[in-house]
Amino acid sequence: MPNKKLTVFQKSIEGYLLEEGFSRVEPALAGQLLMRGKIVTKNKEFDTLIEVPSDVPASHPKFYTINNDMVFYHPHIERPKKEDIGTLTGMCFQKENEKLYCNNSQELIHHAYNKYEKLCIDLSDDVFDKKRDFLEEFDSYWPRSINLDIFMHIDTKPKDRSMLSLVILKSDDEQQQAILYDDIHVIDKYVEFSKYDVVNKLICPYIDIGSHFSLPFPSTYKDLMRLFYKSGHVKFLKKLQSNQNIWSVLIIGLDLPNGEKHYAAVSLLDIKDEKLIEKKSKYQVFFTKRYENIHFKGINIKSILRKWLMQRGGNDSTRHIAENNFTVAILGCGSVGSNLAYKLCKSGISNIILVDPHELKSSNIGRHFLGISEVGKKKVVAMQTVLQSQFIDMDVKAIDKSAQQCIDEFSSADLIIGTIGSDEPSVEPYLAELTIRDELSPMFICWLEANAVAGHGFYVDQKIVSNSYEQKTEDMSILIQDFASGLIQNEVGCNSDYMPYSHLSADEHINKMAQFVVDIALDKRLSRAISSYGNVTQYKNELLYQAQSNSVKYWNDDDFEI
Repeated sequence: MPNKKLTVFQKSIEGYLLEEGFSRVEPALAGQLLMRGKIVTKNKEFDTLIEVPSDVPASHPKFYTINNDMVFYHPHIERPKKEDIGTLTGMCFQKENEKLYCNNSQELIHHAYNKYEKLCIDLSDDVFDKKRDFLEEFDSYWPRSINLDIFMHIDTKPKDRSMLSLVILKSDDEQQQAILYDDIHVIDKYVEFSKYDVVNKLICPYIDIGSHFSLPFPSTYKDLMRLFYKSGHVKFLKKLQSNQNIWSVLIIGLDLPNGEKHYAAVSLLDIKDEKLIEKKSKYQVFFTKRYENIHFKGINIKSILRKWLMQRGGNDSTRHIAENNFTVAILGCGSVGSNLAYKLCKSGISNIILVDPHELKSSNIGRHFLGISEVGKKKVVAMQTVLQSQFIDMDVKAIDKSAQQCIDEFSSADLIIGTIGSDEPSVEPYLAELTIRDELSPMFICWLEANAVAGHGFYVDQKIVSNSYEQKTEDMSILIQDFASGLIQNEVGCNSDYMPYSHLSADEHINKMAQFVVDIALDKRLSRAISSYGNVTQYKNELLYQAQSNSVKYWNDDDFEI
């Protein structure tokens, strides 16, 4: 018995549970209280383990049902992480946001125990839909064999496939990733720009059991074989040959009740039986009786589909953008263009063309997305490396030329974003004219006013009257021109004029610009232009028109008589 004594609260809970017929389980960790007992209902008996942490009542006791057939009902599965509890599997019966944090241990355990008992009664009466609650957590029922995450990225449902490509990557600090992908060339491109090197390229057997899942959930090789017979994959397993390029992991796919595909990974037994090794492959473990009752182990498998990542990292809008093939070309990779490119990358847009002929200077990095480690490099090349390594299926093209020199190379983009600004003031009006004449894709031209007091974006298409674009954008300016010109500063040297503004003051405007681009990509654009205002109060005597600080104005065609 560990030396650390129980707290007053733990002793109080122990007394309560002893009265309910529970008994103490000797733990391996000092200060840990484990109680085991049974909840008996009219239809079922629930063998139960209760773990009481030393910091109750601030935290909650953890209840686990040990019944294998009930493990994944409601609300989700939870395997005890501490090895001293043993190999028990259990059910977390209470959602995190439903927990009540009580002032004393008696109130806490009384509330938690009564709610758990009510849940057991509902389970025994079959109140819960068996398929509803196991959806995405059912494979956490399996113990883990190794600390390796397999990252899954399959664009199409691989129902008719038997083998999947797998690449094991390793970084300089020995961190490893294993990525499953349906196109090995995409991984090669990802590796080119990421910090990882390819350690090995393998193939991995894949079995799609479809909707043949049934209770109780499989935990032994024999259980899995039942599913393979149902889904018709036994012949496939028998044909697997010993091959050093076949990984000893099996990927399983099944159809969820909501229509989605879910994946799980099974790690095969580390077989040392010489007679079995002499057979075709390690997968013969499924056909050997001496192993049929052994519990197999799982491996964490996570999706890196942009559809899933963008839904988790955004909303339905970013998920839809990730699903289509929208391409933007960003002309100018200065402080506005670089930060806008990164925000669009994280918003779901995966195809980006970057155009800028300049190298990053040390004077840029105070407000540029890139930092001092990229000083002296071409901006577009450095940005390509950073963005390309963000997601495995990013497609970033870097063109280190001025925009007017490479129009053909970005003309195919769905949207052209101009962020050149004062560097080459004649370029954007020239390209806007091409768009108005329907010789170039639509443009979204962005710029900041002095001290980033405001940021603007104007959408150019064939509706704009020729030779009127510059006048329309001038109408959006909020500062008196003479005052704004007086804020410009310069350093010693040629082309040394600059407008000082902070990264934060610019960033609030760039966020609005990025959202406008997202709306265009989703075909949800509701206005012609957008103006984002910062702290305009300090400039109230220099404003051309009234605006509120930290506000947004949307300009429609009527505002410009379009």
